[in-house]
Amino acid sequence: MRVKRLRDLGSSVVIQVICVAFTVTVLIPVLWSFTSAFRGSIDFFMNPFGVPSPWKYQNFIYVWTQSNVALYFRNSVFVTTVTVVSIILVSAMASYAISRLAFRGRVGLLFLFIGGLFIPAALLLLPLYLVLSDFNLLDSYAGLVLVYIAYSLPFTVFVLVPFFNVIPEDLEEAAVIDGASHFRIFWQIALPLAKPGLIVATILNIFGIWNEFIMGYLIISDEHLKTLPLGLADILRKHHYTADYGKVFATIVIAMIPVVVVYIVFQKRLTSGLLSGALKE
Repeated sequence: MRVKRLRDLGSSVVIQVICVAFTVTVLIPVLWSFTSAFRGSIDFFMNPFGVPSPWKYQNFIYVWTQSNVALYFRNSVFVTTVTVVSIILVSAMASYAISRLAFRGRVGLLFLFIGGLFIPAALLLLPLYLVLSDFNLLDSYAGLVLVYIAYSLPFTVFVLVPFFNVIPEDLEEAAVIDGASHFRIFWQIALPLAKPGLIVATILNIFGIWNEFIMGYLIISDEHLKTLPLGLADILRKHHYTADYGKVFATIVIAMIPVVVVYIVFQKRLTSGLLSGALKE
């Protein structure tokens, strides 16, 4: 019995050490990026790992006002909001239909969505470019949002279907007896009960769309339509030759803040939603 307790204690200590080591490896680059955002060019090369001296708060003011970061930030907020709302709405409808409606081929349709998860993004670049060019959707938010929706749809459906599967059939049968249509059942019964899954899908899609670069780089070239990752790439190219990396890291910190805030605010709901989906059968 004592040997077992010592073994369990040893395992617990090892797990905690691994978790602490992993946390440190994640936090160190974040903290270094944050402090680097306040450095000048000389301080960045002379004292890259120390405390900034002096603290150049002007880096944030410069990139926000002089490097179009404010414009890129607004563009990212707009694209992310429109895209995520559209993805969740379309995916929820598709997931509800696959999960709750009896029609021929629904299992095949589910596997078709899942198959989309295995398509490498690199293989889609040339066909997407040609199709968008034919429909005059290059350099437009419409083309960018449609591509994001199509690319995120398989993953979101894959996440949401299990949450719709566990909704008790008795609730739907009672609603049908009361004269409710499938549309009303979807909005008033299915969606509220699938709320944990919707929260998880929403947060994960926000992270993915906010940081997406490749598709945006392919579709958007107009300076006034660029999102934050595209603008960050331009700022990096510009300041690479002047070695003013403090301004580059200031832009990186600005791009990180919304994602960190969303994670902090919805951390418990994200964790509970993931556990809910894992425990339900």
